[in-house]
Amino acid sequence: DGDVIGKQKRLVLGPYLGRDGKAVETYRIEAVKIIGRAARGDDAASKRQAQRRGLTVGELVDKYMREHAPKKRSGEVDRQRFARYVLPAWKSRKAASITRGEINALLVPIEHGDKAHQPRPAEAMALLALIKKLYAFGLDAEVVAHHPCVRMKVQTARKVRERELINNPADLRSFWTITTPEYMPANYAAALRFQLLSGTRPNETVCMTWRELNLEANEWTMPAARIKNKREFLIPLTPTLRAIIDAQARGTEYVFPAEQGGKYSDKMRRLLLARAIEAYRAEGGKLERFTPHDLRRTAETAMAAAGVH
Repeated sequence: DGDVIGKQKRLVLGPYLGRDGKAVETYRIEAVKIIGRAARGDDAASKRQAQRRGLTVGELVDKYMREHAPKKRSGEVDRQRFARYVLPAWKSRKAASITRGEINALLVPIEHGDKAHQPRPAEAMALLALIKKLYAFGLDAEVVAHHPCVRMKVQTARKVRERELINNPADLRSFWTITTPEYMPANYAAALRFQLLSGTRPNETVCMTWRELNLEANEWTMPAARIKNKREFLIPLTPTLRAIIDAQARGTEYVFPAEQGGKYSDKMRRLLLARAIEAYRAEGGKLERFTPHDLRRTAETAMAAAGVH
């Protein structure tokens, strides 16, 4: 035995089909392989027992959400993806029993689309990344013994396209047009303009508070808790950025507040932008759909072209 020398274990290879059954010779060959693996410390019977005793996917997800997700800014997004895709498919299954083929079967309808949905390769990539993180967490916590999707990739025929408005100056003019009260709430329009001009992330901009600003020094200090690399970051306020801030009304915690003084959620930000683009296109305007995060890529490209690193 691989763990305890001299200990005997039984392992069922398959049904007995009689002396003349073709399976007998196959089982003999398989038995020789198993004995060889056991001699090297690979105990197949113990592995099967561990699978039966191990955590279910639902239990592993619960442990991940309790112990790991609170450390991530995307913890709520993780919870939503687990609830939408992973738990309906595998909640009661043992985590150790999930195979690469089953993971691929879960991803394919998302990646390539089905009767109810358009292809969503970016969502498939995000889901695969989350499943990888789940099993990596399980390995580190020593509650699973294998990782079923090591080196696994989404094999999409459609490359996930990142939009960069800077490649088309006409798009930038259209962007400036839709970021007005005619197409969206004034506070969110101002936030989008500020985001593009500062190169910040969507959540960093809409969560800006008045306390973070030093208007005498024309500086904005973002707290470490809201930055991806968890380091406090200072952004100088250019005259254009300062003008956007000065135009905002005081009286709430946030510089770019949603209705009733709260902050804009991810879902609401995407919805407001999508509606504005559709309204603009309905009037004959030409502007391809993009997301708030695409503005950061646009700013990065513009700064690189200007020699800013």
